[in-house]
Amino acid sequence: MEWVRLYHDMPSDPKWRVIAKKSGQRIGDVIAVYAFMLTNASGNAVKRGVTQGFVSEDVAAAIDLEEAGVTAILDAMEGKVVKSGQLLGWEKRNPKREDSSYDRVKKHRETQRNAVKRQELDTDTEQNREKKIVGRRKRRRQPSLHASFRQPSRRTSQPQRTCATHVPTGRNAIAAT
Repeated sequence: MEWVRLYHDMPSDPKWRVIAKKSGQRIGDVIAVYAFMLTNASGNAVKRGVTQGFVSEDVAAAIDLEEAGVTAILDAMEGKVVKSGQLLGWEKRNPKREDSSYDRVKKHRETQRNAVKRQELDTDTEQNREKKIVGRRKRRRQPSLHASFRQPSRRTSQPQRTCATHVPTGRNAIAAT
Protein backbone atom coordinates (compact mmCIF):
# COMPACT_ATOMS: atom_id res chain seq x y z
CA MET A 1 0.00 0.00 0.00
CA GLU A 2 1.39 3.37 -1.00
CA TRP A 3 0.97 6.58 0.92
CA VAL A 4 0.39 10.11 -0.23
CA ARG A 5 1.44 13.08 1.85
CA LEU A 6 -0.89 15.95 2.48
CA TYR A 7 0.73 19.08 3.86
CA HIS A 8 -0.78 21.55 6.33
CA ASP A 9 -0.70 24.42 3.85
CA MET A 10 -2.54 22.54 1.09
CA PRO A 11 -6.16 23.53 1.88
CA SER A 12 -5.31 27.22 2.31
CA ASP A 13 -3.08 27.53 -0.76
CA PRO A 14 -4.19 30.59 -2.82
CA LYS A 15 -3.88 28.67 -6.11
CA TRP A 16 -7.13 26.82 -5.29
CA ARG A 17 -9.01 30.11 -5.24
CA VAL A 18 -7.48 31.07 -8.61
CA ILE A 19 -8.41 27.67 -10.09
CA ALA A 20 -11.92 27.91 -8.63
CA LYS A 21 -12.38 31.35 -10.17
CA LYS A 22 -11.04 30.22 -13.58
CA SER A 23 -13.19 27.09 -13.64
CA GLY A 24 -16.32 28.71 -12.18
CA GLN A 25 -16.50 25.98 -9.50
CA ARG A 26 -16.49 26.04 -5.72
CA ILE A 27 -13.12 25.93 -3.93
CA GLY A 28 -14.14 22.77 -2.03
CA ASP A 29 -14.82 20.98 -5.31
CA VAL A 30 -11.40 22.05 -6.63
CA ILE A 31 -9.66 20.62 -3.52
CA ALA A 32 -11.75 17.42 -3.78
CA VAL A 33 -10.72 16.91 -7.42
CA TYR A 34 -7.10 17.47 -6.44
CA ALA A 35 -7.42 14.87 -3.65
CA PHE A 36 -8.69 12.37 -6.23
CA MET A 37 -5.75 13.27 -8.47
CA LEU A 38 -3.29 12.69 -5.60
CA THR A 39 -4.68 9.24 -4.81
CA ASN A 40 -4.75 8.31 -8.49
CA ALA A 41 -1.15 9.45 -9.05
CA SER A 42 0.00 7.68 -5.90
CA GLY A 43 -1.53 4.40 -7.02
CA ASN A 44 0.09 4.50 -10.46
CA ALA A 45 2.06 1.27 -10.80
CA VAL A 46 4.20 2.56 -13.67
CA LYS A 47 5.26 5.97 -12.37
CA ARG A 48 4.05 7.54 -9.16
CA GLY A 49 3.00 11.15 -9.52
CA VAL A 50 1.39 10.68 -12.95
CA THR A 51 -2.37 10.41 -13.22
CA GLN A 52 -3.31 7.30 -15.13
CA GLY A 53 -6.82 6.10 -15.74
CA PHE A 54 -8.25 9.25 -14.16
CA VAL A 55 -11.94 9.27 -15.16
CA SER A 56 -13.68 12.64 -14.81
CA GLU A 57 -17.12 10.99 -14.84
CA ASP A 58 -16.26 8.81 -11.81
CA VAL A 59 -14.86 11.76 -9.88
CA ALA A 60 -17.92 13.86 -10.73
CA ALA A 61 -20.23 11.12 -9.46
CA ALA A 62 -18.17 10.74 -6.26
CA ILE A 63 -18.34 14.44 -5.34
CA ASP A 64 -21.83 15.05 -6.73
CA LEU A 65 -20.72 17.42 -9.48
CA GLU A 66 -21.40 17.56 -13.20
CA GLU A 67 -18.67 16.04 -15.37
CA ALA A 68 -18.30 19.40 -17.15
CA GLY A 69 -17.41 20.95 -13.77
CA VAL A 70 -14.61 18.39 -13.18
CA THR A 71 -13.31 18.95 -16.71
CA ALA A 72 -13.33 22.73 -16.15
CA ILE A 73 -11.35 22.25 -12.92
CA LEU A 74 -8.82 19.98 -14.67
CA ASP A 75 -8.40 22.54 -17.47
CA ALA A 76 -7.84 25.35 -14.92
CA MET A 77 -5.28 23.17 -13.07
CA GLU A 78 -3.17 22.62 -16.19
CA GLY A 79 0.16 24.39 -15.79
CA LYS A 80 -0.52 25.32 -12.16
CA VAL A 81 -0.95 21.92 -10.49
CA VAL A 82 -0.62 19.39 -13.28
CA LYS A 83 1.27 19.31 -16.56
CA SER A 84 0.33 16.61 -19.08
CA GLY A 85 -0.87 14.26 -16.33
CA GLN A 86 2.22 14.77 -14.10
CA LEU A 87 1.44 16.42 -10.78
CA LEU A 88 3.83 19.32 -10.32
CA GLY A 89 5.87 19.21 -7.14
CA TRP A 90 5.22 15.47 -6.70
CA GLU A 91 8.88 14.55 -6.29
CA LYS A 92 9.36 17.28 -3.69
CA ARG A 93 6.24 16.60 -1.65
CA ASN A 94 5.86 12.83 -2.07
CA PRO A 95 9.30 11.34 -2.52
CA LYS A 96 9.54 7.59 -2.89
CA ARG A 97 11.65 6.49 0.02
CA GLU A 98 14.05 3.73 -0.73
CA ASP A 99 14.60 2.94 2.92
CA SER A 100 12.28 0.31 4.24
CA SER A 101 11.14 -0.04 7.79
CA TYR A 102 13.70 -2.84 8.24
CA ASP A 103 16.44 -0.56 9.61
CA ARG A 104 14.06 1.33 11.87
CA VAL A 105 12.51 -1.88 13.26
CA LYS A 106 15.96 -3.45 13.71
CA LYS A 107 17.11 -0.44 15.77
CA HIS A 108 13.90 -0.51 17.83
CA ARG A 109 14.27 -4.22 18.61
CA GLU A 110 17.91 -3.76 19.58
CA THR A 111 16.91 -0.97 21.96
CA GLN A 112 14.25 -3.21 23.47
CA ARG A 113 16.74 -6.07 23.91
CA ASN A 114 19.23 -3.74 25.61
CA ALA A 115 16.54 -2.45 27.96
CA VAL A 116 15.63 -6.02 28.98
CA LYS A 117 19.32 -6.85 29.54
CA ARG A 118 19.77 -3.74 31.69
CA GLN A 119 16.69 -4.66 33.71
CA GLU A 120 18.00 -8.22 34.20
CA LEU A 121 21.36 -6.85 35.33
CA ASP A 122 19.68 -4.44 37.73
CA THR A 123 17.52 -7.24 39.16
CA ASP A 124 20.53 -9.55 39.41
CA THR A 125 22.51 -6.84 41.22
CA GLU A 126 19.65 -6.24 43.66
CA GLN A 127 19.34 -9.96 44.38
CA ASN A 128 23.09 -10.22 44.96
CA ARG A 129 22.92 -7.21 47.29
CA GLU A 130 20.09 -8.85 49.24
CA LYS A 131 22.05 -12.10 49.49
CA LYS A 132 25.07 -10.22 50.83
CA ILE A 133 22.94 -8.41 53.38
CA VAL A 134 21.30 -11.65 54.51
CA GLY A 135 24.74 -13.27 54.66
CA ARG A 136 26.03 -10.44 56.84
CA ARG A 137 23.08 -10.82 59.19
CA LYS A 138 23.89 -14.47 59.63
CA ARG A 139 27.56 -13.82 60.24
CA ARG A 140 27.25 -11.15 62.90
CA ARG A 141 24.67 -10.48 65.51
CA GLN A 142 22.78 -7.21 65.18
CA PRO A 143 23.11 -5.03 68.32
CA SER A 144 19.85 -4.11 70.02
CA LEU A 145 18.56 -0.57 69.86
CA HIS A 146 18.83 0.22 73.53
CA ALA A 147 20.40 -1.80 76.32
CA SER A 148 17.61 -1.05 78.81
CA PHE A 149 15.05 -2.86 76.63
CA ARG A 150 16.90 -6.17 76.50
CA GLN A 151 15.11 -9.28 77.60
CA PRO A 152 16.59 -10.84 80.74
CA SER A 153 19.09 -13.54 80.11
CA ARG A 154 17.91 -17.08 80.77
CA ARG A 155 20.94 -17.64 82.94
CA THR A 156 20.05 -14.91 85.39
CA SER A 157 16.82 -14.12 87.10
CA GLN A 158 17.25 -10.34 86.93
CA PRO A 159 14.05 -8.40 86.22
CA GLN A 160 13.69 -6.50 82.98
CA ARG A 161 14.82 -2.88 83.05
CA THR A 162 12.32 -0.32 81.91
CA CYS A 163 12.54 3.28 80.95
CA ALA A 164 10.14 6.06 81.95
CA THR A 165 8.94 6.39 78.38
CA HIS A 166 8.74 2.67 77.82
CA VAL A 167 5.36 1.08 78.34
CA PRO A 168 5.54 -2.68 78.61
CA THR A 169 3.31 -4.57 76.22
CA GLY A 170 2.19 -8.15 75.86
CA ARG A 171 2.96 -10.56 78.72
CA ASN A 172 5.51 -8.08 80.11
CA ALA A 173 2.66 -5.63 80.70
CA ILE A 174 0.87 -8.15 82.87
CA ALA A 175 4.03 -8.95 84.83
CA ALA A 176 4.79 -5.25 85.42
CA THR A 177 1.41 -4.54 87.01
